[in-house]
Amino acid sequence: SQHVEFKVLTSRVDYGKTYPGFSKYADRIFEIGPLGRRGWWSQVWKIRRLIKDVSVVNIHDNGFQYVLMAFMGKRVVWQVNDLYPIFREGVSKGRSLGKGDYLKKLWIRVTTRLFVDQISVNVSKNAERVKKQFGKDI
Repeated sequence: SQHVEFKVLTSRVDYGKTYPGFSKYADRIFEIGPLGRRGWWSQVWKIRRLIKDVSVVNIHDNGFQYVLMAFMGKRVVWQVNDLYPIFREGVSKGRSLGKGDYLKKLWIRVTTRLFVDQISVNVSKNAERVKKQFGKDI
């Protein structure tokens, strides 16, 4: 068996509602609060400090789309289960966009191209959606 060093960054964790035994890794789990809201710049720097000794980052649908520049210089793999509602795919297809949503969508597209090395998905329909929205193969 191979020992792998890791850290988990999450907006919030409730050990009573997650996998049994997950709490034994509490020293490697860091709550960073809700992402993409107030204090955006301080969140970027907090993440940078937490991952300074990390070479690979695996993001899993947790609001990190707004702070991707925090991972600059790291190898980034993004696990996309569902695209965010502003991309109007799947159940969000009929959603109307506000003025700010267009800028958010542009921001996510640009920073994804700059800072994400690979995207993985859980189903083939999401592979097609990612290709359409980001121009990246899975």
